[in-house]
Formats: sequence, C-alpha cells, structure tokens
Amino acid sequence: MLSKSMADKGLARQQLITPIGRLTIEASDRGVQKIHFSAKKEIDPRTRRVERHLSQAKKEIEEYFSGLRKNFRFEVDLQGSSFEKKVWCAAKKIPFGKLVSYTDLAEKIGNSKAARAVGSALKKNPLPLAVPCHRVVSKSGDLAGFSGGLERKEWLIEHEV
Repeated sequence: MLSKSMADKGLARQQLITPIGRLTIEASDRGVQKIHFSAKKEIDPRTRRVERHLSQAKKEIEEYFSGLRKNFRFEVDLQGSSFEKKVWCAAKKIPFGKLVSYTDLAEKIGNSKAARAVGSALKKNPLPLAVPCHRVVSKSGDLAGFSGGLERKEWLIEHEV
C-alpha cells in the first residue's frame, strides 16, 4: 500500500525482479519519477492510471538485464533542483559500457570544481539505471557510492562490458 505522501503525489508503483534484486518503479501521469531497490513486495491500486509509463519502464529494464537494450527511452518526470537535473541529464548521456569520473561529469556541466556537488546530486538520483550513475567512478577509477550498494554497481559495470 502507498504511504500518504505517495498518495498525495499521485504516484503509482510497479515492481520487477532483476538479477540484482527487486526494483520498484514509481510513475506520475507525466512519466517515471523514481526507480529504487526494494526489499519487500508492494501492491499499488493506482497502477492502471499510469500503466503505460510503468509497463514501458518495466519492459526496457527487463531488456537491459537480458542484454537487449543499452539506452532507456521511457518518459521520465524528474523531480529535483535545477543543479541536480543538470547533473542527471549529463549522466544520462554517458554511453553504455563507458565510465567517467565525478570530475569528468563536473566538467561536462561546465564546472570542473564541482566534483563533490556532482557526487551529492548523483546520490539523490531517483532513476538508477535510466540515469546511469553506476557509470561514474572516482578519479582513480575506484568504485564509489551507489544507492543500490557497491556490489550492485560492480555487477552493472560488468554487465555492460
């Protein structure tokens, strides 16, 4: 069941099982707002209203994990600050199988000194996979930070090579 805050936002949820655990997809009438790793099964009665967004996202995520998709095209409804959206849009352009550093991404948004701020924005990324923050690593190439944990980040990177 949705929490009151979710109901107030008018979001619906759908879940799917992936090789790296259960994912929950949340969508509004305008598009997918959030993808997150979840521990328990949840059922949402509002699913019909935004079915096309949820179904498309689920289909594309399943194709990604099957090795049939490299880019996501489902409609999104990003919620965040203008800086966060700028970072997420830049991260969305990182090619499949390619890694960039937080500094590289900061340079792409026009502020080479904003690597830490970029990391903070990616920590709030509501759409892991679709906004592929798993492709962002430290300047030394070490894995750092991922909402799903470093084991999942490593799995996703391996999946893309």
